[in-house]
Amino acid sequence: MSKFRRGDIVSYPYLWRWQSAANPTRDHGEKDRPVCMILTITDAQGLSHILLLPISSKPPQDSQQQAIEIPKLELRRVKLTCYDRGWITVSECNYDVIERS
Repeated sequence: MSKFRRGDIVSYPYLWRWQSAANPTRDHGEKDRPVCMILTITDAQGLSHILLLPISSKPPQDSQQQAIEIPKLELRRVKLTCYDRGWITVSECNYDVIERS
């Protein structure tokens, strides 16, 4: 399994908070989206625990609280050229264990 580094952009079936609230048994989003890896920790068993922040082409809604706009140069650098503008939502995240995902 490849190891990720903080700041890597990967495709992931991100589950938004509103989706989880609407269906508490749901464990993943309806589609893959780009996400930013913000934390990866390997535990004593060798499992990789990760925290992921969603990236969106739409400005944050009031319910999403806080997001950081991604500069156009960075969008190009991480190959998100299909986005005219992009935001990293920092007010919510997904937690996962790579080896169990």
